[in-house]
Amino acid sequence: MKLAVGLCVDLIGGKVSGESLRGAAEMRELALSALAALARADLGDVARTVHERVFGCNVNTLLEPYEENSIVRWRFKPMPELLLRELKELASAEHIPITERRRRIEWTFDMAGF
Repeated sequence: MKLAVGLCVDLIGGKVSGESLRGAAEMRELALSALAALARADLGDVARTVHERVFGCNVNTLLEPYEENSIVRWRFKPMPELLLRELKELASAEHIPITERRRRIEWTFDMAGF
C-alpha cells in the first residue's frame, strides 16, 4: 500500500521521493492500524475519507523531521498523529453506537483541521 502525501511518500518502502525515510515503520504502523480498525468497524467509507482528507495533503502538512542520536528521522506532525490515534480508538469503541461514532469521527476531522 502506498500512502500518497504530496511528494510520493511510500511508508511501506520507507521512502520519500527515492530517499530512505527513517521513522517510516512507526508511521506505517499507526496509519495501517487506524485503517484496519475502521475496516473492522465497517467504516470503510471513513478509511477512504482518511486517504482523501489526510493522506492527500502535502507532505509538509503531515510530516516533520526531528533529530535522534544525530540521525534525522521523520514522524507525523501532532494533529495528523492525534487524528489517526483517535480514529483508531473511535472505530474500536464497540460500546458506542455506530451513529455516535460517525458523529465523533466527523468532529475529530474538523477539529484536527482535515
